[in-house]
Amino acid sequence: MNKLASLSFTLCFCLMFVGVLALAGCGEEPTVSSISVSQNPDVVVYKVGQTLDTTGGKFQVNYSDGSTRTYDLAFAVADEIRFDSVGTKTITISYEGKTTGFEVRVEKGDFDTSLYEGAITRIFNGEPQDVSLFSNVTLPAGISANVPEYKVAGANDDTYSTTAPTDAGRYTVKVHLNGGENYNDKDLIIDFEIKKADYSSLANGDFFNYKGINSVTYGDDFDLSLGWEVESNVLGAIPLDSEYAQSISYYYIKTSDATSTNDTFSTETEIVADGEGKVYANLDAGSYTIIVRGASTNNLNAFEMSATFNVYKKALELGTDYNVKITVTNADDESTREVTFIESTTGVIPTVITLADGESVSVEIEFLGDVADDCTVNNLYYHYSVNSNSTPSVAYSVAGNGIYQIVLELDSTNYSYPTTIYDAFRVE
Repeated sequence: MNKLASLSFTLCFCLMFVGVLALAGCGEEPTVSSISVSQNPDVVVYKVGQTLDTTGGKFQVNYSDGSTRTYDLAFAVADEIRFDSVGTKTITISYEGKTTGFEVRVEKGDFDTSLYEGAITRIFNGEPQDVSLFSNVTLPAGISANVPEYKVAGANDDTYSTTAPTDAGRYTVKVHLNGGENYNDKDLIIDFEIKKADYSSLANGDFFNYKGINSVTYGDDFDLSLGWEVESNVLGAIPLDSEYAQSISYYYIKTSDATSTNDTFSTETEIVADGEGKVYANLDAGSYTIIVRGASTNNLNAFEMSATFNVYKKALELGTDYNVKITVTNADDESTREVTFIESTTGVIPTVITLADGESVSVEIEFLGDVADDCTVNNLYYHYSVNSNSTPSVAYSVAGNGIYQIVLELDSTNYSYPTTIYDAFRVE
């Protein structure tokens, strides 16, 4: 073999050997030798309360075989990172057991008050109504809230006061948040309205549930300040403090005074309360519409209710409202004598009258006190019966022995009278 052939063979062998070695090395993967941040994220300055954003960030992976590859930081930062305090923070990243990091700066943040920025509405209750928006226990560490301050809506800022408002109206509430080391100070400004209340919401105890009255007997005083019952539409109880009760007025209309539905309330008469705050009305017997009105005030909504109210005639009471006067007259000498009309707790006991020849009986009804101004006798006559079970017959004069019953026809606005006094007297 010549030298040229020998060199060619040797080179071929070497290449084959190198090739074998190369093929033998193809089964080993390169390992990660180190990682490094090759490009910081777009955002490296944060505020307290914000969360890390790795957008735009890159890190480089260096392999054992000298090769490199570049990845997004999102592949190396798995957990969400939230910044809760001010300062320079080091963000550590890991990949295949290797770590590196980069720094960000955290500045004071703005506390999110969006959950508290809606308007607040309350109903007037006669008491100061404060606004509690924050609890220092639940605020983030370092933040504290001052006592709320109040002013009438539209008023100057120098009128702010820590005194909570009581009256209905629109207000502005300011709460100053002290941010401490991690948050910016902030004033939270919100609208606050106290709406007018209904009279019913201010009642003591059970309002509108009193067992009301819808009728009385003439002569009875009835206290309308005892109120109203809505469900059955009759007079009942409105147990209000005098501060609110003084805004309630009472009126009455006699039903016969209303000429049509449209002018039902045109002839109303106010019932004025007495010095003790009670509302009395001594109405004539009849049917009425009683009206209760609560006036609109700075703090109360107006209301009006009405109900039918009946005043029934009072039954005349013997001996209290009237007496029966029986007179015996002698036709011969025109002399007279009175006979006592007998009564008892259980009823009328027949008065026994013994008549002599020429004597006759007359009966007179005598009304007592104020009753005399209201009552007029239209007709007075007698029923005559042999015994109490017989059917009465009209007798205009006493003629003969027997039992007589007094029949009275009465003209009265406010009083009623038993049609007949049975077995009023006996003539012998």
